[in-house]
Amino acid sequence: MEKNRKEMEATKVSEAAALEYAESIINAVHEPLVVLDQDLRVITAGRSFYEFFKVRPEETVGQHIYDLGNKQWDIPGLRELLENILPQKTTFDNYEVEHDFVTIGRRTMLLNARQIQRALGKERIILLAIEDITERKRLGDALAESEERFRRIFETASDGIVLLEKSEGKIKHANAAISKMFGYTNEESIGNKLQDIGIPLDMGDFQTTMQELNEVGIINYDNVPVKTKSGEHIYTDIYLVDRATLVQCNIREITERRQALAELYESKALIEAVVENVPLMIFLKEATDLRFIILNRAGEELLGYDRKDLIGKNNLDLFPPEQAAQFMAKDREVLDGEIDMLDIPEESILTARKGQRLLHTRKVCIKGPDGVTKFLLGISEDITERKLAEEQIKASLREKEVLIKEIHHRVKNNLNVVVSLLRIQSNKIENKEQARAAFSESCDRIYSMALVHQKLYEKADLTYIDMEGYIDDISPKLKGIYAPDRDITIESNAKDVSLDITLAVPVGLILNELITNSLKHAFPDNREGSITLSLSLKDTSYRLLVADNGIGLPEDISVDTSETFGMEIVYLLTGQIDGTLDIQRDEGTRFTITFPREDTEE
Repeated sequence: MEKNRKEMEATKVSEAAALEYAESIINAVHEPLVVLDQDLRVITAGRSFYEFFKVRPEETVGQHIYDLGNKQWDIPGLRELLENILPQKTTFDNYEVEHDFVTIGRRTMLLNARQIQRALGKERIILLAIEDITERKRLGDALAESEERFRRIFETASDGIVLLEKSEGKIKHANAAISKMFGYTNEESIGNKLQDIGIPLDMGDFQTTMQELNEVGIINYDNVPVKTKSGEHIYTDIYLVDRATLVQCNIREITERRQALAELYESKALIEAVVENVPLMIFLKEATDLRFIILNRAGEELLGYDRKDLIGKNNLDLFPPEQAAQFMAKDREVLDGEIDMLDIPEESILTARKGQRLLHTRKVCIKGPDGVTKFLLGISEDITERKLAEEQIKASLREKEVLIKEIHHRVKNNLNVVVSLLRIQSNKIENKEQARAAFSESCDRIYSMALVHQKLYEKADLTYIDMEGYIDDISPKLKGIYAPDRDITIESNAKDVSLDITLAVPVGLILNELITNSLKHAFPDNREGSITLSLSLKDTSYRLLVADNGIGLPEDISVDTSETFGMEIVYLLTGQIDGTLDIQRDEGTRFTITFPREDTEE
C-alpha cells in the first residue's frame, strides 16, 4: 500500500511538472494558442491568445469555446472545424476563417487543430493554433489587384511594350500592340531578341547597358528606324525602363510625326513668303557671332540698309559702339538661357534713313534638333508714331484735368457766394435770434461742402479727398465760430484715409454737425474740455468717431426722433451712406458711425 501511494504521488508530481512544462511552451509560442477538452471547454491558453483577443484568463479558462467574449467565438467556420471535420481526423491545417470580433474588429485567421492523447486512459485534448493573416491577405489582394491593373495596361496600351530578361535581353512577354506594329506574332517574339523582330537597337555590350540602366533607371533612344515583318520601314522612340527582375521596353511609333516634320520643312517657301510680307521687322542671327542671316523687307525699310549689305554683319557694323554693345548684351541674355524671351517695350535706335526710331522688340532663341541653340530670332515693331499719339493723348488728358480743376474751383466759388448771401441775410435779422442761428449753421454746412471741392482741386487726384487735411481745415474754423475764446482742444486722426466725393460730402456734413453740437452744448458755463475726431479703415468698413468729455447727451434725446435739425441731419446722412450709428453717454458723449467702403457697395 505504501508503495502504491508513493507511486501515485510521484505520478502527480510528474503530471504537474509536465503541465507546467506544456504551459511554458504554450506561453512561448508567438501565435495565439488555446487547449480544449473533449467538451470544447478551455483548459488553458497562451499569453499571445490573451493579448491578441484582449481577454483575461479568469474569463477564459473553463469556459466553452463558443461562449468566450459574449459569444464572439460562436463562429460557423469554427463549429465546422471542431464538430464536423476534426472528429473525423486527428489533425487539420490552414482552415481559413473570417469573422468580426467586437474587441479587435474583422480578422482573417488560419486555424490549425490537433487532437492529442494526454496519457493512457486520459481523454484526448484539442490543441487549437490561430494565425492572424488579415494583413497578409490584404497585401496579397492588393498585389493581385496591382498585377491585374498592370496586366490590363500592358495588354491595352497603344504603345508597344516588351519585357526583356536581364541576362541576354531575350523577350519574355510582348503585348498586342507589338504584333500590330511589327507584324510578328507573340510566339514569334517570345524567346528572341529585339534585333530578331526588326529593331536594330544599338545597345553595345548588353550587360554594360544593363549596368547603366540600373544606375539611371531609364534610357531612351530617339528616331530608331525599324523594318517590320512585311518589309515596311517605320521610325520609333524607344525607352528602356528598369524593373526589379525584368527590363520594360516601351516602343512608340513616330513615323507620322516625322512625316509631319518633313512636310513642315517642305513648307519653308510658304513660311519665307509670310515672313517677307509681315509689316514688322523680322531678323535672324546666328548664335556664335550674332551676325544677321535673315532680314525681311520691313527690316530693310526700317533700318535703311539693303539686305545684301547687312547679311553677315552684326550690331557693331551698324550702330555706335556703346549702343551696339548694349544690344549684343541683351542678345546674349537670351542665348545663354538666362531668360526664355526678352521683351523690350521701348528701344531707341538710330536708323540710316529715318533717323531716331522707337521700337518694341521681342527676342527668343531657336534650337536645333540636337537641343543646341542655333539662332536668335527677333521681331521689332516701329512704335514711334504710336508713342507720339500717346503723348498727345496724355497732353489732352492733362488739359482736361486742368479744366476739371477749374470746374471744381468754380463750384467752390459758387458755394462761397451762397455762403455770403446767407450771412448777409442772417445779419439783417435783428430780433429773431433763432433764425439768425439757423442761417449761421446753414453757412457752416455749405462751407463743409465747399471745402470738399477745394480739397479736390488742390490735389492731382480729382476723385478722392484727403480726410486728414479736410478735418484739419474744418475743425479750427468751427471752433473759431462757436468757441473762439474757450479752452477747448480738438484732436484728430485720419491719417492715410481718403474718401470718394460721394462719401466725402455726407461725411463732411456729419462732422460739421457733430463738432458744432459738441462746441455749442457739451461745455456750458465756459467749461474746459476736449473733442476727439478719428476716421479709420479696417477691412472693408470705415469707422468715424466724434467724442467729447463734456456733460454728455441727455438720456431723453434720441437721434432718430430728435427734433433738433442738426441731429436729424446726422441720422439721415448715416442712412444715406448705409452706416450704423452708436452713441455712448458715459464720461461725455461718443458718436461712432461705421459705414462700408466705396468698392464694397453693390
